[in-house]
Amino acid sequence: MSNGSDPNATVLVVDDSEGTRFVFSNWLRRAGYTVHEAATGAEALELLAQIRFDIVLLDVNLPDMSGSDVCEEIKRTRRTASIPVLHVSATAVEAADRTAGLYRGADGYLTEPIERDELLATVTSLLRYHEARRISERSAARLEQLHQTTLLVNAATTVTELISFASTGAAAIFSAPAL
Repeated sequence: MSNGSDPNATVLVVDDSEGTRFVFSNWLRRAGYTVHEAATGAEALELLAQIRFDIVLLDVNLPDMSGSDVCEEIKRTRRTASIPVLHVSATAVEAADRTAGLYRGADGYLTEPIERDELLATVTSLLRYHEARRISERSAARLEQLHQTTLLVNAATTVTELISFASTGAAAIFSAPAL
């Protein structure tokens, strides 16, 4: 059975436990993901500033800051706000912990022990949603550009203006040069 993983997806695994990082990273690499690791919230935020990640697996309890604080920082920064964050925890396992994590920005929350297939299915699901959102946002932006171009083309008073507005609009809509 295919797990639907995207071989081009890049995952950041953030956990202060070296053993947990190793297990999760190993599962993800074997499923075809590119994986980077961090042991602290500060390391995670530094990597997020340097590398484009498709998803973050984030422990709730880190030695330097809470995983919820890291999550809020990810969601607050425009460049990283749309990256799905999956909280994982072996200690914050109560319904109130999961609820708080989700309210503070996490897109999913798993409590340990976590089965390999559950982790991979959750990552796949979050990546599928992330991709659908990205496509939807791109389509909405293109429709807005089409609307603006249509208004300009209809307002053109000369053929030169019409051609200029149409070619500029087409270039913006299709993200390619238009002649």
